[in-house]
Amino acid sequence: MAFGTLANRCRQRACGKARSELLGKILVVFGNHPTARNKPPEVFRAEWTRLGRWAVSSATDSVLGLDKLAESKFEYERLGKLAEVSYGIQKCPANRPGQHPHPYLRVANVRKGYLDLSEVKQIDVPDSELESYRLQPGDILFVEGNGSRAELGRVAKWNGEIADCVHQNHLIKVRVDASRLSPDFAMIWFNTEIGRSHFIRAGKTSSGLGTINSNEVRSAPIPLPPLEIQRKLVERVTAGRAERARECAAAAQLRQTIAAEVEALILGTKPLPRS
Repeated sequence: MAFGTLANRCRQRACGKARSELLGKILVVFGNHPTARNKPPEVFRAEWTRLGRWAVSSATDSVLGLDKLAESKFEYERLGKLAEVSYGIQKCPANRPGQHPHPYLRVANVRKGYLDLSEVKQIDVPDSELESYRLQPGDILFVEGNGSRAELGRVAKWNGEIADCVHQNHLIKVRVDASRLSPDFAMIWFNTEIGRSHFIRAGKTSSGLGTINSNEVRSAPIPLPPLEIQRKLVERVTAGRAERARECAAAAQLRQTIAAEVEALILGTKPLPRS
């Protein structure tokens, strides 16, 4: 049992290490060096002309210098210059599934870096409006609002999993110019802490719900290396995620095995090991 517990802890640590190393690889390839997250002073002075927003978080970031772009070996570009940005269809009683039902994505379907399609609902979309809302492979979707700042602006990519699928207005669709920007590259960047920092600073707060809008998505900065470098980064991250998934699966399997052994010992179906 002691050995099993130790092995399980080692597996869990390996899983956590794989996650942190993956993020480190992303930032190294980007060439970014984030400003250290220092503890803010209890009392400080900030000139209101320097504040992008009238908020404690904005004032603190301004004082600590966290409102500046991280250093990068590649030039930054605004996402709006590399992509078309649009909202989805607004859900209302008039567009309940009827004569023109179509599957649509909700906030619940868009996770950080992947889509959860276990439950996809339908909405009525007239044929005349379908083209403007229909998702195309390569579209990336930003979550407009979330109660958790850690999840604000999370991004996932649509790969054409369901035919004639649309999206609701709480998801902001970004259709990139593939000749300049890889959608996979963009998804990876905006799911990193540095990439999301723009939305954390810009996100409005109402009743505890942080929200972003299409203008903030258009103004989001992203480093723009050549497409070949973007492709290599995506390959590197994909390989790192596969390694992380294997480590986490092994840790989960070991936890199940240990739990089964403990239960067998308690029930007496397995003899206690001799000392």
